Amino acid sequence: QGVQIVDRATGQVTQTLAQPAAFIGIAFSPDGKTLYASGGNQDVVYRYDWAAGRATLRDSIVLAHKAPRAPGRRYPAGLALSADGRRLFVAENMADSLAVVDVASGKVAQRYGTDAYPYAVVVAPNGTVYVSAWGGFTVSEFTPSGTGYAVRRIGVGRHPSAMALNRTGSRLFVASGSTDRVMVVNT
Repeated sequence: QGVQIVDRATGQVTQTLAQPAAFIGIAFSPDGKTLYASGGNQDVVYRYDWAAGRATLRDSIVLAHKAPRAPGRRYPAGLALSADGRRLFVAENMADSLAVVDVASGKVAQRYGTDAYPYAVVVAPNGTVYVSAWGGFTVSEFTPSGTGYAVRRIGVGRHPSAMALNRTGSRLFVASGSTDRVMVVNT
């Protein structure tokens, strides 16, 4: 359980960071100075300082408090940050929700429902957040609206998992785990 830093030029592991739990989510802050990693069953997101090609654990963002040996209830999966780095979006896999974390305070500011087993998160240049639902057939779209987000569901193939946006955010590419296809959504 942990994070490994790999030198892309040589393929060598340059650092191994042990974590009590790890899952699929990992993301850098827009300024490149902070690395976030999903803490899976621990219901936390680990926050690392990044400097000179090395990560140092700063703290963890608690999504839910739990007893030491109890299973996680939130199970953070995919992670993504807003363009200004002020909000961290966390797919809470076991809770069927998206947590919006205020990075400055390290606290969950809002939560929104998703379909079953949210998996990956991407953020478009206009601030719209997309969350795949591995346990279903949809991607949830969260569009900034006032102090929150307006929510709609986009039907895609079964078991939507990994996602990527084109540079402008006009196309969302969604891997469908059960159909062996990539769905292309006109956002």
